[in-house]
Amino acid sequence: MIKRRSILFASLMLALLFGLQVTSAPNKSPTYDEQGFIARGYAWVKLGDLHIRIGTPILLNALNALPLLGLPDVRLPVDSPSWSGTNFHPIGEGFMWRVNDNADQILFLARVPTMLLALLLAAFVYRWAADLYGPWGGLLALALCALDPNVIAHGRLAATDLGFTTFFFVSLYWAWRLLRRPSWGRALAAGVALGLAQGTKFSALLLGPILALLFGARLLTPAPFALRRGAPPAGTPGGWLLRLRGLAAAGAIVVAAAYLTLWAVYGFQIGPVPGLPPVPVLAPAHFDQFLDLSGRLTGEEGRQATSFLMGELYEGGRWTYFWVVLALKTPIPTLILALGAGILSLVDRVRRRRGPAGGERALLWCVWLPPAVFMAFSMASNLNLGYRYILPILPFLLVLSGRMGAWIGEQLGVLRGQRRALLLAAAAAVIGWSAWSGLAIYPHYLAFFNEWAGGPDNGWRCLVDSNLDWGQDLKGLARWAEEQGVTGIKLAYYGEAYPTYYGLDFEPLTGWPDRWGRPDRRSYYPQDPAPGLYAISANLLQGRNLVDPDTYAWFRGREPVAKIGYSIFLYEVAPRGEGQAVLALSGLRLSDLAPADYARLGTNQVRVMWFDGERAVVAPTDPGRALWAFDPAALGMPLSEACEGTQTLSGQEIVLCPAPAPGPLAAQAQALAPNAPAWRIAAIRFTEGDPADHGERLAYPIDFGGRIEMLGYELTPALQETSLSAGETLTLRTFWRVRRSGQDPLKLFAHLLDSESVLLAGEDRLDAWYGAWQPGDVLLQTQRLAVGPDVPPGVLQVEIGWYNPETMQRLPVLRDGASVADRLLLHPARIR
Repeated sequence: MIKRRSILFASLMLALLFGLQVTSAPNKSPTYDEQGFIARGYAWVKLGDLHIRIGTPILLNALNALPLLGLPDVRLPVDSPSWSGTNFHPIGEGFMWRVNDNADQILFLARVPTMLLALLLAAFVYRWAADLYGPWGGLLALALCALDPNVIAHGRLAATDLGFTTFFFVSLYWAWRLLRRPSWGRALAAGVALGLAQGTKFSALLLGPILALLFGARLLTPAPFALRRGAPPAGTPGGWLLRLRGLAAAGAIVVAAAYLTLWAVYGFQIGPVPGLPPVPVLAPAHFDQFLDLSGRLTGEEGRQATSFLMGELYEGGRWTYFWVVLALKTPIPTLILALGAGILSLVDRVRRRRGPAGGERALLWCVWLPPAVFMAFSMASNLNLGYRYILPILPFLLVLSGRMGAWIGEQLGVLRGQRRALLLAAAAAVIGWSAWSGLAIYPHYLAFFNEWAGGPDNGWRCLVDSNLDWGQDLKGLARWAEEQGVTGIKLAYYGEAYPTYYGLDFEPLTGWPDRWGRPDRRSYYPQDPAPGLYAISANLLQGRNLVDPDTYAWFRGREPVAKIGYSIFLYEVAPRGEGQAVLALSGLRLSDLAPADYARLGTNQVRVMWFDGERAVVAPTDPGRALWAFDPAALGMPLSEACEGTQTLSGQEIVLCPAPAPGPLAAQAQALAPNAPAWRIAAIRFTEGDPADHGERLAYPIDFGGRIEMLGYELTPALQETSLSAGETLTLRTFWRVRRSGQDPLKLFAHLLDSESVLLAGEDRLDAWYGAWQPGDVLLQTQRLAVGPDVPPGVLQVEIGWYNPETMQRLPVLRDGASVADRLLLHPARIR
């Protein structure tokens, strides 16, 4: 009856674990490494390609990718320039977001194998605890495992941490079984499990010294050890030699089976390891990946890893880090029960008891030693990047906690009355507390912090990185924005998921990686943020991986209006000051301005524009204050023509002057327009008189794609004297007015063509930042067309137009809303 109930309860716990994972996983966007892991695994299972470098063996990536073979349309970015490299980040980005359009489906299917490995881990936790402490111990350990937020969190990711934990634990379980009751079958099982562990993470190399210590300790145990029947009893003369022989044979079988298993993981490949003597080995790609990782960890990358602990950023590692992580992210009931189990074990040893319910307690050091060694190794590591690095310790704590389950079962059998009721109440409270830890945090398991940390709301003050913020809540942010009807979020995101995939309307701020928009064209001023709704990832809020760790320090002491999954903080910044100001920068970043100088604007409602004063001028249409700020070295044409009333800012070599209104520039263009003809002509071969004789002259303003309109232009030499000698330069100054704002990139091309449309000179550029334009802004752009010394005499056509440099699509020339051309021809130039 007890066994039947145990099986039923264990089945329910495994079903609960799977249910919590499978229902919560779709709520989360990809974590930082997942897309690269999935792409690498799919390249292996689909193409047998192992060129992508991540720093881990291939097994778990391949397992995660296997379900994708059922999707016929999944493609790899083999045509992307990034494919020829080995960096998994751009390849993963191309795989997940560019060449495929079903990221959610790919992600969920790739996560399912990890969920199954979490079930395998829970089953072995139950088995080991039950072997040691009987059914009560097994059930308690299983319940703690099934409800543990860390197991659930990492068990639903297409990453390597939970899978490594599973195989690490399973390999040591079979080693314990082998040392306890030796047999050929257990030796083979231990070897296969060891090989699978080696195929998951290079941290599995720790199993070598751990197993050596376990085998050495077993040698000192008087019980006989042999892989054959009829071993001599303990105390038989020469018994330790026989144990040594048996342990050596068992070890040889374990190592051989492990290497053969690892070889099978890599498809039975044989060959030399690149960079080493040309000697063929089994699974050479495994060793190649290890050497690459070793080089990176001992190089600049390994030394510069930034960590965060209890409010402080630092580089490298601290021995206290993982103790704090263990104390704050492990459910307190688990810690209490593990501590209680340790006390009971000491009591048992003092009393020389064999254990509860006649349970087998031989070789209990097989359970204590591995987590102790692993923790010691972690303490010496420079990678202080999250609980996931010590996740393999957790299942051993759960098994040891099973000792308390056995003790409770013992006591309930002998206690009566009030004492029995108190024990039941205490046990129910601890188990209920554990259940609450696993259920109340749903579905935000990665952000779990226990009560000692102040719960998940306060966790960001203690720890960040993968302890809390791994990029998993971008999908939740998009869902929240849709529900609230919010647009134009200012987003500082830590992660690699695409905001646009989830339909998020956002303005990019500095993030990690800093790929969105133009990092040198950000309008965020750290000391006085502009009004709006800010979404900031916890890692960035604390300054991790930012050049300036105080980039978002302004927000740290303020209360967010909402939190998304505890990892993305939302802040509302109210307008300050009167009206709006415009600040146009030439050769400067916004952060180059001192707070006192920025405060001269008198408001935080600032539109920031950028231009190169050597080639361009921008005249903003805003009715409020409009200022230019630039390095005095940039004071040249055309900047010097338009900048009056300059002043040098306090203590800085920065010039400040009123920006011109758009009216004067537009008036200048209007004065030029009558003598600045612009034609449309379909010809690609030109004859004498083109385009005046065969083209259609267009009236100003001339609309390009509804985005910008041409107001006029001037050529130097002057239009009436547009005659050049070979080797001279034609200077073209064009005047434009913005019709519609937009983020699509733009370039302005100006070309000199011969009669066959052969390009003889040209310049494609835009020296004003299009992303900050608003309707009514006026732009003056200068281009210089250098005529080669070998250009023959004759008439050259001047061609001008706009295009998107990412798509190479030209903006159409519109008349009454209809496209009539994709370029203009200006006044021709004659080469003398």
